[in-house]
This record gives sequence, structure tokens and C-alpha cells, in this order.
Amino acid sequence: MSKTQELSKTAENERLKLRAAYWNNIAVGLLLAGLFIPLFAIFQHINPDDFKGKSLIDFLKIIVPSLEFRSFLGGASGAVVVSVLVHQQALGLLKKLKD
Repeated sequence: MSKTQELSKTAENERLKLRAAYWNNIAVGLLLAGLFIPLFAIFQHINPDDFKGKSLIDFLKIIVPSLEFRSFLGGASGAVVVSVLVHQQALGLLKKLKD
């Protein structure tokens, strides 16, 4: 095997690793955005004075039936599913690495 072929294989492996890292970063960004943006929207619509002196159970009884919470669950579950799919794409790229 010549030196140029070895360099080509190494360059190809590095290119695949960079693409996999890119897709992994996209997956993390989707997951974080899908979890935190709806969560911040919920807290933006909450009046803190309504929960003074109440327990966590009382807080959940008010929050869970709200439209914001249902949209949070939808967004969060969608973000998790898409993030897993994008991560699987990255793992598929890493399986193409050459020895």
C-alpha cells in the first residue's frame, strides 16, 4: 500500500468523524431546544404569586392540565424522537470508518 492511499484512507476517516460530530451536535441542539424552549414558555405564563405556600402537588395540579404543558410534552417528545433519529444517522456514519 502506498503512502498516498494510506493518507487518503486517513483523510476519509477524519471526514466521516467530522460529519458524525456535526450530526451529533445537531441532535444535541434539537434536544435542548425541544426541551427548554417550551419549558421557558410555561414559566413565562405562570404567576408566581399563585403558588406561594403551596406544595409541589398543588403546583402540578395547576400546570398539568394547561395548554402550555401539553404543548411542552408534544414538543419535548418530538424533540427526543428527532434527536434520536439524527444521532442514529451519526452512528451510521461512524460504522463506515475504515481500519
